[in-house]
Amino acid sequence: DDEFAFTPIGDSCIHQTIVVKEEKREWDSNDRKYYTITNDFVKETLYFKKGSSLIDYYGRIQLLPDMQLILISGGKFIINNCQHKTNSGCFTFSGEKIIPFIYPELTLKDGLFEAKRGTHTYRLNLHGELLYKEKPLPKEINLFDDLGNDILLVRHCLYDGYTEGFTAGIYDTNAEKYILPLVYSSISKANNNTYIVCQNDKKYGLLNNQFQFQIPCKYDSLEHITNDLYICSIKENDYHTFYYVVDKTDNNVLSSKFSHINIIETNRLCFESIHDVHYRTRINITDFEFNTIFTLDNGETIKMNGFWDLSGGFAKDYSPFVGRDNNWGIVNKESVIVTNNHYDLIENIGISNVFIGIMGKSYYLINPIHQIENQIDCDSYFTREEFYNPGCIGISKKHMCGLMDSKGNMLFGCKYSEINVYKTEANCLKVVTYDKSRNRRIGLISNNGQLKRKDDLCFIGKFVSGKALANIGGKLFVRYNSDEEKKDIYIKGGSYGIINEDGKYVIDPIYNYIGIECEGYRSVCRKIGSLNKFGLIKAEGTSVIDCKYSYIRNVVNGMIVFAKGGIWSTIGREDEKIKIQLKKNDHFLHHAKWGISDTNGNIISEPFADFMQAISEGKVTYKINGKYGIIDLYTGTKKLTDYDYLSSFHEGRCIAGKYDSNHSLRYGFIKDDYSELIPCEYDKAYPFHDGKAYLDE
Repeated sequence: DDEFAFTPIGDSCIHQTIVVKEEKREWDSNDRKYYTITNDFVKETLYFKKGSSLIDYYGRIQLLPDMQLILISGGKFIINNCQHKTNSGCFTFSGEKIIPFIYPELTLKDGLFEAKRGTHTYRLNLHGELLYKEKPLPKEINLFDDLGNDILLVRHCLYDGYTEGFTAGIYDTNAEKYILPLVYSSISKANNNTYIVCQNDKKYGLLNNQFQFQIPCKYDSLEHITNDLYICSIKENDYHTFYYVVDKTDNNVLSSKFSHINIIETNRLCFESIHDVHYRTRINITDFEFNTIFTLDNGETIKMNGFWDLSGGFAKDYSPFVGRDNNWGIVNKESVIVTNNHYDLIENIGISNVFIGIMGKSYYLINPIHQIENQIDCDSYFTREEFYNPGCIGISKKHMCGLMDSKGNMLFGCKYSEINVYKTEANCLKVVTYDKSRNRRIGLISNNGQLKRKDDLCFIGKFVSGKALANIGGKLFVRYNSDEEKKDIYIKGGSYGIINEDGKYVIDPIYNYIGIECEGYRSVCRKIGSLNKFGLIKAEGTSVIDCKYSYIRNVVNGMIVFAKGGIWSTIGREDEKIKIQLKKNDHFLHHAKWGISDTNGNIISEPFADFMQAISEGKVTYKINGKYGIIDLYTGTKKLTDYDYLSSFHEGRCIAGKYDSNHSLRYGFIKDDYSELIPCEYDKAYPFHDGKAYLDE
């Protein structure tokens, strides 16, 4: 196990049998191994250290299992790697390097070394000198490429025991002198006429075919594109490196600088440009002739005539671009400039084919489709996502906001502290404005940004079948409900009407209150003297019951519940009829009498009850003298119960309530035949829905 037999190769080997025997040296603590190489004529000691490289830190040769050792005349040997996992070289027994370890394969043939590296095969004499046309080259030349006319691109190995490095130069074999000294980090052929040169300080330049500098070594990178065009870069500081396209005479072809340029897909260039002060970038793709190539969202690829530094791509049919003079414009897909002015900046604003141009402190609306390029009377502009669909643009002047459409028509002048756009259930949008005093007003615009109604309304409700409740002249207030941790919004003052989605009145604003439409009717309220009086109108506004009642509930099955007489017990609540209607289990009208009539005003049940719930499932629950009863509208019968509370019926069930010994209402349920379903033992009860109801203990 101590001996390793190395099979010699080559006919010029002097000794046919070599024995390598390991020597034991217990005192050596550096994990070195000492081997004695012996045969009939030679006995030498070599120092090896186990590892993955050929030479250790001290410059000693390391022995690897796949190595061949070849002894040659003159006390020299070749360490050769048969499997080409590492390089091969030649040394003397004294450690002198004859051939550096840079060749994957090294053999001795016909009295000369034959070395292979890549596609090149080199011949060297026994002194380690490369031969070119049988003529030895200077010893410092370790690799070369034939450039023609007996001119060589030569390299010298800088091997430090760890890494392989080279210096490069140009050598004239006829004159036996260097055209370029052997001091450059690299020299590479760019095309048939030029060479890229790198100095030791990592600065790049360009040589012509006479090996004269056409571009001095001044760039931080230099890359050949095609023909006589190159990508170069200059590092201005630790944070910014800028890229250019130059020709072989160092002229800036595009007259612009970029944050990055690289070759993609073998035949395209990718340009990255700094877009704004926040260092956001834009990317443009061109072919090698600098014709811009752009892929649309639908996958369509267009090729434009010439180089266009596009910003943000095409907003449908047009795109902003930055010219060679750093001025901005708009170009279409046919490479035609459609703007007349030269702008400092043009921005996409989220609206197709509409842009904002900035020139100094002035703003311009650019709409190429309608051939609009007009200055805007504003100090700044703003856009929001909700503006995009109608094609609206927010503008401000002297800190006040306004709104204009995509053609520059002013929808709302700059007189508001805030302006917002909201979707509706109809083919229109609400525009909500606030003046300096934070008074809120609402107008309407169409989905394409046309003004339908100016902002003169205080409130617009939900659109149902193209119609909505509207208040004009009132004021919107917010009241915070600390118990329920939410806020109530109510309107004080003004008058109510009904508008359509064009902002026109369907019902004139002559009422203090208008209820929701039910079966083609609405309950309404008008102030007569100091009292609010309710009546009934048809959906188109025709009055069917005069405003003479204290309250009217919504129409159900052609009937209404009405209240006559009484007073509203809470001051101010008469201004909040919308909120009153939503108070299902509470009311503020006292000492009134409640009855039932049809929609023509014909009395079905004379006012007799102290309170009535809404009509539901052919029944009405009522209160009289503290107890609740039930009217069956199909039979006309009344039944007074001993319950202290009854709700309307839902799915044949009614919430019932009784006072306990602590005079607190406890809840349960009764059936539509008035029999008890669940006893009144719970804190709260909720109406049945889909066969289920909830109870709180």
